[in-house]
Amino acid sequence: MTLSAQDGGATLSLADSADSQCAMLSTNRQLTVVAALLLVTGCVYVPLRARQEFRKQQFFATLRELSPAIATAIKTGHVIVGMDREEVWVVVGDPIRISVFRGGAVEVWLYPAVRFHEGPGTHGADSFRLVFIDGRLTIIEPI
Repeated sequence: MTLSAQDGGATLSLADSADSQCAMLSTNRQLTVVAALLLVTGCVYVPLRARQEFRKQQFFATLRELSPAIATAIKTGHVIVGMDREEVWVVVGDPIRISVFRGGAVEVWLYPAVRFHEGPGTHGADSFRLVFIDGRLTIIEPI
């Protein structure tokens, strides 16, 4: 059996066909095992609701002082004007895009409408834009 590298890849040459068939079966088994491991360990789906609940538990474990309106909004899974970035993140998670303006004083976060309990086309939009000024949510806009 000979192993050599060509064009960045590996080439396996076997002397006789019996060795070749045995090696091919062994390689197929190894690929099957690797594919199964990747499927089991690399592709775990955690529903959005479960991720949101986990973020809320972690957030409230810190026992921060919150206004009653913001605490209620977070507990019920809603975003309201006046929240800071962390409070918004606890409710809806990571945005699909963040744009920063004026040296960081203004941030615009973009989310798909489904994160806001709204289906595509709600309010004539598929997305929501959240505008933070000096760290506080000031505008919630369907786009």
